[in-house]
Amino acid sequence: MSSDARVRYRKRNLVRSGLFDSGFWELRVDQKLAVLALVLSPFQYALTLDLGFPLKASEVLVVGAFIARVIALRRHPVKLTVDLYLVGAIAVLIAISFASVFIFQDIGTPLPGVERSPVVDLGLYTLYGLFALFTWLIVREVPAVIAVDALLQASWLCFVAVVVQALFWFLKIPWVLEDFGFFMGQQGWRIFDVALARSGPFLEGQHLGFFAGAMFIVAVLRSRYVTAVVLLVCIVYSRSTTAFAGIVVAFVVVSLLRPTRRVLISWAAVVVFSILALFVVPGVRSYFALQLAKFGVGDTGRETRSLEVRSEKTEVGFRMMLDHFPFGVGPGRFSAYYFDYTDGVERASDARESSGRPLVENGYLHIGSELGLFALVVTIVLLAWWLYRLGRGRPWATAMAVFVYVGIATQSSWTFGPIWLFLGVIAAAADSPVTLRPYSRKSTPSDGMPVKNSDESRRARRERGAPAADGASA
Repeated sequence: MSSDARVRYRKRNLVRSGLFDSGFWELRVDQKLAVLALVLSPFQYALTLDLGFPLKASEVLVVGAFIARVIALRRHPVKLTVDLYLVGAIAVLIAISFASVFIFQDIGTPLPGVERSPVVDLGLYTLYGLFALFTWLIVREVPAVIAVDALLQASWLCFVAVVVQALFWFLKIPWVLEDFGFFMGQQGWRIFDVALARSGPFLEGQHLGFFAGAMFIVAVLRSRYVTAVVLLVCIVYSRSTTAFAGIVVAFVVVSLLRPTRRVLISWAAVVVFSILALFVVPGVRSYFALQLAKFGVGDTGRETRSLEVRSEKTEVGFRMMLDHFPFGVGPGRFSAYYFDYTDGVERASDARESSGRPLVENGYLHIGSELGLFALVVTIVLLAWWLYRLGRGRPWATAMAVFVYVGIATQSSWTFGPIWLFLGVIAAAADSPVTLRPYSRKSTPSDGMPVKNSDESRRARRERGAPAADGASA
């Protein structure tokens, strides 16, 4: 049986889905493992193995993909692009920051909220940063359409985890899920006088909101409306203000940059649906008032505390970055210097009473404070490069990029796994931009994949090392 026949046989005899139909079986081994890592990406805390840190299934798959990519390197060399050089520069700056601390500073003092040795912690956080970049390197080689289909399926797994977490809270047996790694500490909505958790398979509600918000935009712009509904449930469950703010910014930006009919109709549908829900459903009004209160609008109460803490920690991170020019305080060393900057900072100084590790709560300033101003500048240039490349690209990829860029500003760590998985998908989309005509449906396929058996399709298959489709000559 020829390779083409085997591919067709597999497709006929498998449950048909977007992932299988989009060319999954024709990928290299490393690309397949990267796709599976994307599918399992929501499980950043649940279903992980505790090794002093949560070992995730997606990380194991990324390691396997990296090994397979090294083996295939001779036959399929890495494509050298501008973003690859920029990511390489960030990796070099991580190494320089590590060396500057390890060689020239006394790092024997225990870190606040950290039990492990400061030397081990420095090495571990250095590896975290490099691993995040390797994750991006692996995912960027997966065709964009397959990668985004994998993430859309991951969205359903995320929804299932949210439902299971809510159910076990409602049944008042949360400790059962704790044995499987679910974090059951954060409390969100109350249903029938039962306070539910809000993190799903993640550690924090903002992590769930970040993942669900990015994928909600993609689902809407790719007309996956049922998936969009379940993702909206995840967003509401997370109570993440960042998710809603990011969605609004992303839709506004993509409507200005890519005013296609699909984008405008999708944006109008979201606005109309939201307005109707505000007028018809009292719970939605209460939820909307809660989100506005976090920005200091209306009856704020304690809801502005989160914004105040983030603002003050951002101030601390900015001052730390300027004081430790040019290579920062070192990977994972923000907490070592944190309390040197909290005098007179009311909310930030509250962390003295906490046993946890102080975090900057801003991914950009996390890079700037720990790796230095140069690393932050390179990161911003990298993100701008992708947005420039997507200027004439797919609306869903542009909107996803804008949302992720907004979301990074509220993440507790720049090495948070979904950030670099999303950026890998964005880089894959930016590597093959699609020209779209304003206010027109006519364009190349919205998923960005070449038409089957076209010259573009055959060229893409040759680059992936896959056989031509349906016997077409390569």
